[in-house]
Amino acid sequence: MEIKDIMKPAEVIEGRSPLSEAARKIVKKNIGSLIVMDKGVMKGIVTKEDLLKHFGKDISVDEIMTKKIISLTVEDGVDKAREILKNNRINVIPIIEGDKLAGIVTGREIIKNYCEPGDEFLLS
Repeated sequence: MEIKDIMKPAEVIEGRSPLSEAARKIVKKNIGSLIVMDKGVMKGIVTKEDLLKHFGKDISVDEIMTKKIISLTVEDGVDKAREILKNNRINVIPIIEGDKLAGIVTGREIIKNYCEPGDEFLLS
């Protein structure tokens, strides 16, 4: 199974946006993270956990985002995504097609679409 079979659309935000805007988007869309973009280029990821750590601060998203981005391509396999999530203790992977953001895969998509009952997942 390939990543493109289970990925979902990515929600994005500009890096210079205030944290309050990121929080509103995350709550409104009921999601766990936003991909930070600048002029069409992926710059980082901001999660609801990042927002909670900096709650109430008058700063921009690019000041707290995770800049080290681990991404995959639409052709990569789900096994590779599962290993990346597990080994890096992250929950979202941006998916690239060519040089554009195509979507994201989270642990939830892998569990819903891939794991069998009893499979170990993110438990080591």
